[in-house]
Amino acid sequence: MSEREWDDNRTSTREHLMSVAETSKLLGCNQRFTLKLLRYGFLPYLAFGRSKRVIYSGFCRFLNDYQGKDIRAIISLREQEEDAPATLRAI
Repeated sequence: MSEREWDDNRTSTREHLMSVAETSKLLGCNQRFTLKLLRYGFLPYLAFGRSKRVIYSGFCRFLNDYQGKDIRAIISLREQEEDAPATLRAI
């Protein structure tokens, strides 16, 4: 399916839920990175058991909010914060 066809299919619905694989393909990254975006709250999603679905309108908002920013660097900082001992986080 071409990117244009994808856009045509999505605009006809009020809200669309995308799989992690679909989201990864649109972002041009692997699924592991997309799961990090979900974990750190960059992308809104619904969970159905172990399956996660990204909310399309939130995906669009993410693209607008982080346009031109290095998301990998931001996620790296969040990971470092998680790894820091609790006493250092309180400072």
